[in-house]
Amino acid sequence: MTVNEQINEFNKEISPFYIVAHDNGDYSLCLAFSFLEDEYADYGQAAFDAYAKEIGQPERDRQGFCTHGNGYEWDAAFKEAFKDDPSIRQIHFDSEAGSFFCDSPDLPVIMDFAK
Repeated sequence: MTVNEQINEFNKEISPFYIVAHDNGDYSLCLAFSFLEDEYADYGQAAFDAYAKEIGQPERDRQGFCTHGNGYEWDAAFKEAFKDDPSIRQIHFDSEAGSFFCDSPDLPVIMDFAK
C-alpha cells in the first residue's frame, strides 16, 4: 500500500480530521471548521462551551458566535493532552482561528497523534 493509500484509508477512521501529505515530506493533521457539516457541524464545541461555563464566561458573544473553540484553543487542548508524550516534540502547531493544523515529518507520529 502506498503512503497516499495509507493516508486515505486512515482519514476514513479519523473523520472529521484528515491528514495531508506535503511535497516537502511533512504530514499535516487538519480540522478546518468551515468544512464541518451535518453530524460534525459543532464538533467538539460542547467541551469548549462547558469550559466557558466553568470559567464563568458566556458560551456565545453578542453576535451569537462561540466564545471558545477556535484553532488556537484546539492547539492548547492537544498540547495539554499530550504534554507527557515525548512525541509532542516532533509536532509543530500552526493553527488559525478557523482551523486546527499541526504537522510533522514523521507520518506514524501524526497518525498516532490523530488517534
